[in-house]
Amino acid sequence: QLLSRLRRRRGVRDGAGPSDEDRDVEGFGDGMLRTSGWLSSSMAHQFGFLDNLIPIAPMDSVSPPASVASLGPGPMPAEQHNSLFVPPYKNPDAFPTVTGGVCTCETPPLVPPTREQTRWAKKVAKQLGIKVRDLPKPLSPVGMTTCSCPTKDGKEEHFHWVNSEPVGASRKFTISPADISYSSGNYWQPSLRGGLAAPQDKMPMEHYPLQATADRIPHFPASGMEDRIPSQFARYIDQVQDRSLICDGDGVSDECTTKCAPGDAVVMDIGPTRVDAKIVTTHINGAMVVEFTPRSSKGIPGAVPCPLQAACSVFRTCRRFSAWCVEHEAARSRDYLGNLKLTLSCPLGTAPCGSVQQVVAGKYLRKNGQVCKAVGPPAKPPPPL
Repeated sequence: QLLSRLRRRRGVRDGAGPSDEDRDVEGFGDGMLRTSGWLSSSMAHQFGFLDNLIPIAPMDSVSPPASVASLGPGPMPAEQHNSLFVPPYKNPDAFPTVTGGVCTCETPPLVPPTREQTRWAKKVAKQLGIKVRDLPKPLSPVGMTTCSCPTKDGKEEHFHWVNSEPVGASRKFTISPADISYSSGNYWQPSLRGGLAAPQDKMPMEHYPLQATADRIPHFPASGMEDRIPSQFARYIDQVQDRSLICDGDGVSDECTTKCAPGDAVVMDIGPTRVDAKIVTTHINGAMVVEFTPRSSKGIPGAVPCPLQAACSVFRTCRRFSAWCVEHEAARSRDYLGNLKLTLSCPLGTAPCGSVQQVVAGKYLRKNGQVCKAVGPPAKPPPPL
């Protein structure tokens, strides 16, 4: 009962495979941090609702046959036991601080030594009794690597974990802050798309992420004993921090908004409906007139344009002559197998809209994944003198 209680306190983990706690047979890691399963020394250890914010549904499981999802009279439909799923927070970051801009750096050019420097190097090598190639390699006489980093409030930002990427075939490279959570981060290898490893590529779960044999540590990211917290707490902190950085519903912050002008291609989200549209005009208070082609009207002959005056929308795409737009009519029928079929068509006396213009607020429009902030059209150049 005590073991069952301890496992329940870790939250939803079905399909995620064993954690570091399950493999910690020596009691070095989280085992030293556990308190009594019945009585705790503080309220911090009595948080019975700590849970995984990204649980795995049983029907979506790709876990091994010994998982909870497979315990039953038979395997559940849609279970695949040949692949391996590495949870996005298998190795969480207990101190997530992935913030900051991108630094652009440049290495100094490689300058060959002069004739005088070569003679001096041969003389030093002869005195030391070694070969010239064994001498320490000096720094470039031009200087050291220089970097240009963005500032915040007049101060340069500092990163602890970084990724370095080359810039074309030049001496420049970029340094950006890295997310060390595995497998959702971008620092450790191998990089798994969606956390899935193919049957031919999968390794034992304890080998993710890859570490050299001489560098392997049982618990990472490495932290001091006084700083280490149980994995389920670190996972919860990491998940909450990542969700706080998501721009969903944020139409105010500068990092979550982008300027949108007439002519820009955008994505319009109205409830559960998503439509590709184009901005026609922008107005005060963030309102914009967009134009889009209804999916139900694509390829239909006789479609007519529906201007703004026709009061059309995503859900009203059938226009009466010299009148407002109306909704489709639904016709229900069954095929020879008894399956219900739903057919939408424009009412009699109306024509489908080939293009629709609609006024929407900027918060419903996305450009490159960010909320639109209305701006006017680009200024026209002054007429020539």
